Amino acid sequence: MLIGLPILLSETLIGRHGQGSAIESMKRVAIESRASRWWSIGAGIGMVGAFLILTYYSVLAGWIVHFIGVFVGDFAHAVGSGNLAQGALSESTVDEIQGILPALQANSGEMLAMHAIFMALTIFAVGRGVSSGIEKVAVWLMPIFFLLLVAITIYGAFTGSFGAALAFLFDFEPARLLDPSVQLSALGQALFSLSLGSALMITYGAYAARDINLAKTSAQIATADTSVAIVAGLAIFPITFAALAPASLTAILDGQEQVQGGLGLLFVNLPVAFQTMPAGSLIGLLFFIMVFLQRSPVRSRCWRLRSAGRSAVSTSRAGWSPSSSAVSLS
Repeated sequence: MLIGLPILLSETLIGRHGQGSAIESMKRVAIESRASRWWSIGAGIGMVGAFLILTYYSVLAGWIVHFIGVFVGDFAHAVGSGNLAQGALSESTVDEIQGILPALQANSGEMLAMHAIFMALTIFAVGRGVSSGIEKVAVWLMPIFFLLLVAITIYGAFTGSFGAALAFLFDFEPARLLDPSVQLSALGQALFSLSLGSALMITYGAYAARDINLAKTSAQIATADTSVAIVAGLAIFPITFAALAPASLTAILDGQEQVQGGLGLLFVNLPVAFQTMPAGSLIGLLFFIMVFLQRSPVRSRCWRLRSAGRSAVSTSRAGWSPSSSAVSLS
């Protein structure tokens, strides 16, 4: 919050003041501030960074599309057998479940097909523009994402190891605040989750109306982003911990073992955990749909700017023109 919020506010202010692309907005603000126009290079680097992030996100989203297909098939099998209460992938061994992702990675044709599906959806949404594409997608699908997140969190609270998850997430160790690796991870999380340094927020800021209080909106965005991350932890870790052996869970809580994070947690540990859970087929399907929504164009800060105040994507309704140069916070 101490680092991410000021940067978020600065980037949206630059975008609203510049009323152009990220590069043009940065150049305009630099010239009007009597600084070098070469500051616009920073926005250019951010745009390159955004493209590189897309190359990572699109592949990851393709994997998620594959897992949605796996759980759609498994859920259909559970419905056909009349046993919706069974765990997910009940006819597979743990090794077979853990081998789903490696098998996908070994099949280049399927990888390309899953990637193409996600990119086609993204291009369709983005190609329709901000108000007709991204905004409409976000307005309809983002609430679905939050409903799924809350539902899975409640489910985990009743069926998973919720107490262990609370201890794991919120036990405070002041000494670790001075750990450089912890500091670096926290900084990376703040910049990445708020899409800072990649020219995205400058671009979205160009669509913010003058009557929107950007200081208040930025605080709401940062607070909402942090809150969603906490709730997501409360959704994932109770389910994950419920599938662990008691000795392994104790070792993790005591700090003797590390929880496998990242891709291993998402594509290996959680599918195994869904196998041990009642109605695991349904919960697993809903979970991966939720993750897909979070990785898709739905994850748009433009929607947040819009929901935090009056419409931030229609210049004609907001009463300002592209030549406007107001920089006020409110």
